[in-house]
Amino acid sequence: MGRHGRQREAGDRRRQDRPAAGIETGGAVTGSRFPALCPISALLVGLFSSALPFWLEMVALTRMPARIYGTLTCLEPGLGALAGFLFLHESLTAPQLAGIAAVIAAAFGAALTSRPPVPSPE
Repeated sequence: MGRHGRQREAGDRRRQDRPAAGIETGGAVTGSRFPALCPISALLVGLFSSALPFWLEMVALTRMPARIYGTLTCLEPGLGALAGFLFLHESLTAPQLAGIAAVIAAAFGAALTSRPPVPSPE
């Protein structure tokens, strides 16, 4: 092996010793120009992906009949799969599609066969 071969090996070893850019180290992201924005970004992602949808569901639950809310909630897996297919180009297997269809069929079956609530005697 010549001199250039040894230099390439040494360079490869040096690249393996240091972490890749973007790997979290001690709370800051290596290679980031704005490490102070990382906690703010994490807070915003948490708010918009969990807290806001949960709050909106609770508001909707108080303003619509339980039967309709239950039907819409059971449609969520199907809508999520549709969004994944359209925007992320993901595909589902036949058992996964069958599971989603079963959940949606059960939701519609429960909505169609439900009885109106019985008024409580006062």
